[in-house]
Amino acid sequence: MKILILNGSPRPKGNTKQMIDAFCAGLEKAGHEWDVLDVCRLNIHGWLACEYCHGKGNGQCVDGPYPFFRVHHQSVMATTLWMAALIGLITLISIGLILIR
Repeated sequence: MKILILNGSPRPKGNTKQMIDAFCAGLEKAGHEWDVLDVCRLNIHGWLACEYCHGKGNGQCVDGPYPFFRVHHQSVMATTLWMAALIGLITLISIGLILIR
């Protein structure tokens, strides 16, 4: 199974990254494949409504990392908790995942 891990932490060596590394070690033992996407380093914004996907794009968005999500069977969101709320960027990505699937 191929798994996408969304890292919502801006700290490259922080606690969230350590948790992801431990999770990936378990995935490796179980024989799974994975990719880690650092959400905080992406240029994420709202859709442009350019309609490229409905014309020349054959259903593929011209903007963003969104086609990347289509090759994975599962996704995992790893983020820091600030006052028990998810980071805004990872929330935007999760909305994108819902719209793509």
